[in-house]
Amino acid sequence: MFYKEQIVAFSFFIFLAYSTSGVAGWFGDDYKFTPPATAEGKVCLAKCEEKQDSCSSAIKESNEKKQTDCENKAAQEKDACLKYSSDRTTCNKVSVCMPGFEGTSECEKKYRTCYQICGGTVEIIK
Repeated sequence: MFYKEQIVAFSFFIFLAYSTSGVAGWFGDDYKFTPPATAEGKVCLAKCEEKQDSCSSAIKESNEKKQTDCENKAAQEKDACLKYSSDRTTCNKVSVCMPGFEGTSECEKKYRTCYQICGGTVEIIK
């Protein structure tokens, strides 16, 4: 069980490191943001940032729930195997939980749109 937990923790760490680092830009576009000049535009941007934070938090919570659900299901399957299987050696096979993590690209797209609505400019850097 310890080995499985190590794999799960390592996988989650890699996902977290990738999603919060600049590495993600290697696989997508990078953007240059120029904020609006007006005070109203800057207040508007603050609302965009709140919406993006809320969106990202919701996705993070969803991913954590998926991970927990996967781990619980794997534990239940192993318990059932140990209880009912005639060949218990198959029950000790490592079951790695790697559900399809949802990224925050949709949140980022909405943020860029909001940024522009507020009067800022967003340029793709090539």
